[in-house]
Amino acid sequence: MEFNKAQTSAITNEQSLVVIAAGAGSGKTRVLTERIMYLLEKAFHEPSSSIAATIEEVAAITFTEKAAREMKDRVRKRISEKEVLAQTEAEAAFWREQKELVERAHISTFHSFCQQLLGQYAMAAKLPPKIRIIDEVEAKQLKRDVLKKHLQDVEFTASAKEFFSYMSKDQFISTMEDIHASISELVIGEDAVLQLQADDMLHSQAEAVKEKQIKTVEAFHKAALDLIPQFPSAEGLTKAQAGHVDRLQEAFLSPPSPSGPNEYMDWLIGVMPKRTDKKWQEAIPALFQLFEEHWKPLKDDWKAVGGEVEIDEAASLLLGRFIDLLCDFHLAYKREKELRGVVDFSDLQQKAVSLLENKEIQEACQKQFRHMLVDEFQDTNRLQLEMLERINPSYRFIVGDTKQSIYRFRGANVRLMNELEQDAVEQENAEAIEMNINYRTCKPIIDGVNALFQSAMTDHITESYQTRYAALSANREAEQPDQKQMELLLLNKEETDEEAGSYEALAHRINEMITSQQPRVFKGESWQAPAFKDMAVLIPARTDLLKLERAFSKQNIPYTVYGGIGFYERQEIIDFLTLLRWMNRPFEDVYVLSLLRSPLIGLTMNDFVTIAKQKEATQSFADYLYQLSESMPQTGLADSSDLPAQQILDAALKLKEWLLNYVPFSIKGSPGETFDRMIKETGLVHSLLIQSNGLQKVKNVEKLIQMIEQSHLRSLEEIIHFIDERMALNDKEGEAEMERTEGDAVNIMTIHASKGLEFPIVYLPQLERSVQGDKGSVRFDAKLGIVWSLEEETDNLEARPKKLVTPGFELVKEAAGLESEEESKRLFYVAATRAKDYLVMIGNGDGAKKSWLHLIEEARDCGPLEDYITVVNEISEQLPHHAENHLYKGTELAAKKEVLYPLSVSEIMTFIHQPEEYYEKYVLGVNESRRLRSDADADQETRVQQVDPAVVGTLVHRACELRDYGFGAQEAVTEAMNYVDELNDTASVKVSYEQEVSELMETYSEAQQTELGTPVENEWSFATEIAGAEVIGEIDKVVERDGCLHIIDFKTNRIKRSGSEWLAVYDVQLYLYKMAYEQETGHTISTMSLYVLRDKEKPLHTIHVEEEKEVSIKKAIQRLVYLRKTNADLIDYIM
Repeated sequence: MEFNKAQTSAITNEQSLVVIAAGAGSGKTRVLTERIMYLLEKAFHEPSSSIAATIEEVAAITFTEKAAREMKDRVRKRISEKEVLAQTEAEAAFWREQKELVERAHISTFHSFCQQLLGQYAMAAKLPPKIRIIDEVEAKQLKRDVLKKHLQDVEFTASAKEFFSYMSKDQFISTMEDIHASISELVIGEDAVLQLQADDMLHSQAEAVKEKQIKTVEAFHKAALDLIPQFPSAEGLTKAQAGHVDRLQEAFLSPPSPSGPNEYMDWLIGVMPKRTDKKWQEAIPALFQLFEEHWKPLKDDWKAVGGEVEIDEAASLLLGRFIDLLCDFHLAYKREKELRGVVDFSDLQQKAVSLLENKEIQEACQKQFRHMLVDEFQDTNRLQLEMLERINPSYRFIVGDTKQSIYRFRGANVRLMNELEQDAVEQENAEAIEMNINYRTCKPIIDGVNALFQSAMTDHITESYQTRYAALSANREAEQPDQKQMELLLLNKEETDEEAGSYEALAHRINEMITSQQPRVFKGESWQAPAFKDMAVLIPARTDLLKLERAFSKQNIPYTVYGGIGFYERQEIIDFLTLLRWMNRPFEDVYVLSLLRSPLIGLTMNDFVTIAKQKEATQSFADYLYQLSESMPQTGLADSSDLPAQQILDAALKLKEWLLNYVPFSIKGSPGETFDRMIKETGLVHSLLIQSNGLQKVKNVEKLIQMIEQSHLRSLEEIIHFIDERMALNDKEGEAEMERTEGDAVNIMTIHASKGLEFPIVYLPQLERSVQGDKGSVRFDAKLGIVWSLEEETDNLEARPKKLVTPGFELVKEAAGLESEEESKRLFYVAATRAKDYLVMIGNGDGAKKSWLHLIEEARDCGPLEDYITVVNEISEQLPHHAENHLYKGTELAAKKEVLYPLSVSEIMTFIHQPEEYYEKYVLGVNESRRLRSDADADQETRVQQVDPAVVGTLVHRACELRDYGFGAQEAVTEAMNYVDELNDTASVKVSYEQEVSELMETYSEAQQTELGTPVENEWSFATEIAGAEVIGEIDKVVERDGCLHIIDFKTNRIKRSGSEWLAVYDVQLYLYKMAYEQETGHTISTMSLYVLRDKEKPLHTIHVEEEKEVSIKKAIQRLVYLRKTNADLIDYIM
């Protein structure tokens, strides 16, 4: 085997600490394998060497179980090769012995390593030799059970009562769970929770805020002292400009000390100009720089950390009470685990670290594990590093890449890799090695990636959370070295169809590549035309997966969705649960229809319509089908026009058979035996086995049956409740390993699921997506402890709600925001480096600040990125793909979605409020202008003002979005006016629009912006299944305020007295937005509001959630779908 210089240096290195920064595609897995082989070879050929080791003396830690298995397989294969090539019988015997020991070798994940360690020293750890590990979902469920039981205790509830003024009981439970989990992951000590002290926390937070204040004003002070001497003389300046220069120069001759930050800030407000002036850029560039780059950020920072820091006694008492409740919960959870003989993943790490406090065990581990190799070190946490340090092996071999640290949500801490790299540089007997030759990606893409991320990241970190970028070198050339292999597709959001957007353009681009057979990709030993299976679409989250699938289906593009699919979202699991729910409630239509629609029976929506027509109006679907099975006609009569279709008759018979066999349900033998028998008798096993990856799907169902068996439940109602709770708690991406299917299909997966994979062609949509920051009004920080920002929940809209904010909340929130921004860059890097031969990046509209599109534009402005990318502004429409040899069958999920009836939010609103108008407009297609002619006054007003209300609405929405991106009020209006230029070049028309929009935007001031909350989403498009329809729309704004999410919809409608007049008109729209956002993201919306810009006194009008309203809207959607599919008449619509 050949290795490059850096790889060879790593493999043969004899320093006690070796830290390898392994760039994407640099061959780190080979290096880890060969490092182990090198140690084994030394053990045979040079047994006296201090570095020599047998396989029993080596521990190799990987990030996933799959990676551990692969490394074992590689080591086993290499040892077998050595055995074959052995020169003597003694050498062959040595390799045979090592091969036999491989199965018992410590090549595993951190969690598995901890489990082995605790099993080995079970007595010292005070654990049974064989402990049961509960997964994250079961741990959450157990915590929830403990908390719910506690809330039935009078004393506990009385102590918690005050918190219920700020959050619901469910939110309180979630908060306790989250904070307990954070402490268990971040603080060393099994009972660290019991050591928390409220006064110490608040004191630390207050000191941290003061330190932040001083640091913030000192940074400005230093910048001012550097820039003010660069001010020009008064000659040539305007009077106002000269005044600013003189005042600042004089003021900074004897400025106050920044060590008194609040006094300094008061003084500064008096001497700094009130507003900026673009003319300063030429006349006084140093003043412009001071104002824009230093004074503005300082004012923004000061809003969060400014003012005298005081510790409120009431806040201290409440925090102390929260800690007491947390301690009670911790002890109860601990007791419950001991009673059940289980530990969770955090216990494994904490107990292993505690075990290593024992000097004898520590020394035994040092002797046993002389070499510890750790892969993917950038994804480790503080506890895992502590365990490594306590074992303190003779040799530590650390491999990682800070640029690929993307698991912060699991507790990964990129700071640890940064610190260890620095240690390797500074310490003796240590070495830091950079492996940056990329063997995966062709040179034009590597050059482009370097240009992009040298701009986005830094070459010298000043903060420990930052990412240092070391340039990659390409080992592969493209087919034509001078050809660009990176494509940037920039779409105009205003010109893009709401339903299609970037996904439809992406689909057309894929078909264009297939048709043109370009770009060519390297397969085997030659460059060839691309196939669908050579392509991967990598998405940051599954939020818009439905839109992507719909665009692909429209273009007949075959695709498979991989990874990131939760266990309970798998179709085979859904089918099994559908059967269980029907068995439990066989006479309720919702469960009967679900079972009929499932692949087990497979009736269509048309069949349901047929049944609906043939049954009595008062008769349920269940009654009709069960009666039909009882009065089944004789053979040969099924063709009669009076009878339902044969598939409906067959379904009725099958239901009757299952009803007799499984209702009432009872466990016969063990639950496992009962359910195994049931899935075979109902045909579920057979239906799964004939599908692609059928055996894997059967195994998934058997896994769920095994979970039921372990629950020891025997009542079907309890079993379903048990599964529902696990589903509700299982909010993270599925951990199932990648299942790669055969056939020619585009790969769709999340970026997290793609880590470690590679594809000839990669597409990255959603470049404009904003950075997804941390959420939560109560958080835990390892240094500052528990912080919160709580607002009292009140029904009185006039009363000002009580707020409780700990001193450190804004600091923790700011730090989390900065870390999220940095991780977003790393996620982009991981995605871009999956591409081998061609990379397509797609942005729609203007990118949010810090979005990937924003990073690209910055790199284009200040570096050579432009030399490596082809910018495309439009894609030619392609005919849908036509498969020559076979018809591709899409995934079950995609096929299922084809039956949904598409409805816009506006359609549904019109149907509910004005069904007759709906019929005219959407069914008959009556021209809009004909229907509105009678409204002569409104029409006249529009003509006189030359202003179209629809255009005004678009401009205002655009201006509001720009304000959120940091534009000033007038800048936002001016930028939005570019839209008018495309409609009409008449100056008077533009002036009319600008006056109208400027007046409306006065209601959306900076203070009102801040009051609304932190923007989470702007112009959030969706296409979501609701009540049997595909509901399509776009939400103006989703904001986070006090840890809760709120929907804001801007309106420019005219009012008589108050904007609240429009709540009754738009309530349906707001509820649809809520249902769509919650369904697509899994996050809960607390309130929905109209922001009526013509209401100067009180623009924000909020409605609170009423469950009955949601139910009625869903029923209306179901009715509308039925009316549209049955071609109903006007009389049916208005009944």
